Parts: sequence; structure tokens; C-alpha cells
Amino acid sequence: MAWWGEVANVEIQRVAWSSDGMTSSTSCCFVGYELYLQITANRSGVLFNVANDGACRPAPSKRETALFVVPMRSATASCVKPGSMGMGYPGHLVKVIDEQGTECPVGVPGDVAVHRCDVHGDPDSVFFLGYWNNDAATAAKFTGDWCRTGDLAVRDADGYLWYQGRSDDVFKSAGYRIGPGEIENCLVKHAAVANVAVVPKPDSERGALVKAYVVIAPGFFEAHTHYSGAPAQRDAELALDLQAHVKGLLAPYEYPKEIEFVDALPMTTTGKVQRRVLRLREEQRARDRFSDGEGG
Repeated sequence: MAWWGEVANVEIQRVAWSSDGMTSSTSCCFVGYELYLQITANRSGVLFNVANDGACRPAPSKRETALFVVPMRSATASCVKPGSMGMGYPGHLVKVIDEQGTECPVGVPGDVAVHRCDVHGDPDSVFFLGYWNNDAATAAKFTGDWCRTGDLAVRDADGYLWYQGRSDDVFKSAGYRIGPGEIENCLVKHAAVANVAVVPKPDSERGALVKAYVVIAPGFFEAHTHYSGAPAQRDAELALDLQAHVKGLLAPYEYPKEIEFVDALPMTTTGKVQRRVLRLREEQRARDRFSDGEGG
């Protein structure tokens, strides 16, 4: 059995986080990119009764267009690359572009965009006609003839796209552009992390600090007894270890300057972390600090 879209998100969560380690009869899942990154980084893995080269596939869920990026083999890559969004669907013109609408070099993040015309120069049938009674919003989706999807990605030398997050989740810290997805994907690979969300914390000097909300994996402290002392001391030691973990894998400016441990993250019904809820929380806390005379 194959699942698609939001139903797939629910099905794959059921398998990935089931307490009894059940094996699903699902043959293939196409899920949203964020959940795909969580699943592929999940240490317990996902068990499927399949004979192909991978049952879990990321797929775009844009409402303005039909499917235009799919996991596939390329002329220079012998197999589908796990964790990749895939490549532009044959017939469509898909690129990663910068703010001016120019294609980004290999390895440089930018917006995933689809040209309004297909490879034959005809209007591409994947596009919506426009937002209802909102011409300004429709025009804002385009830079020239390129429709920005709102997804950020980097392109590798084989033409595969690698998801970096949503453009509305990107923020700047001390002048550096921060994409939460890369930091979250790094943190969730640590044995202590069951789930994580990275958001900006308002700061008077840097504009924003990189902050991570972390859900600790069940049983982690019991299995790692070198974290001792009172809960506050134990959490502080783990926070330092998580910061060192990110520093060792990503750029120096990307590590979270602050880590807050929580029991759960705000989630949608389809398994996506609601970063907006956490951003608003940080903004409210900043306003409260300002009104109390604490500054940024």
C-alpha cells in the first residue's frame, strides 16, 4: 500500500514512533520535507515491507502548483540519494534562485522556483491561475517568470536538491542568514534529541540569537549516567554538549546560543513543528523583558 501527502505524514509517524516497534505494510510514503528530515534522522529507523531502494520519499505539498520535484536517478548518480528532495520533474524548468532571480551556484542555498513556461516554451500546466481576488499576492510569488515556492534548497553537482527549510523561517543573526532546518537536522542526530525546533530570539546587539527548543529522548539520562547532579546542572551539561555537537559539524555562527528543554513542541496535525508559535513566544518574552527594564 502506498500513501501520499498528509495521510502519509500520519502513517509514517505511526510507524516511526510506535512504542512496540511495529513494521508497516506500507510500500511507499511521500511526505513533507520537514517530516522526512525527522524520519531519516530518527535513530530507531522506519521499518517497511518493501523490496525497492527506499520506502520513504520527500515530496512538495505546494498548493499553488502540482508535483514538480521528485526523487529519481540522474545521468551522473547511480541511485536515488536518501534525504534529497530529488530533481526537477522532466518537462518542467526548476531552479534554485537568489533574490535577483539568478540561478544559485552548486552548494549555495536559495529559493526553489518553477518557470511559468515548460521546456517547450508553453505555459506550464502545473501552475495555479492565481490567488482569488488578490492580484498583488499572485504577482509577489514571481520574480520575472520564476515562481518562488517558499522552499529553500541547495543544488549538488548531480542536480539533486537538498531541502534547507522554509523561506519564512529564515532569519538573520549578527548579519548571517540562518536556516533552521540545517541546525535542527544536525541536533536531531544527537542521541539526546527526540525533536527540536530552532527559532530566533530577539537580541539588541545581534538582531537575533539562534535558540533551540529541544525535546530530550526518553530514557536518555538513565542510559547516560555521567550526567549527574540536580536537574538544572544536568540540563546545563547537556546544553553544552549539544552546542559542541553543532559547532563540530556546522559553521560557528550556526550553533544555538541558547537551548531550552521542553516536554513537547507545538505541532500541526500532520506532524510539522509550528515554529511560528515559538517565534511569537520569544517575541513576547522580549517585550516583557523590555517592559521590566531588562533590555534586549
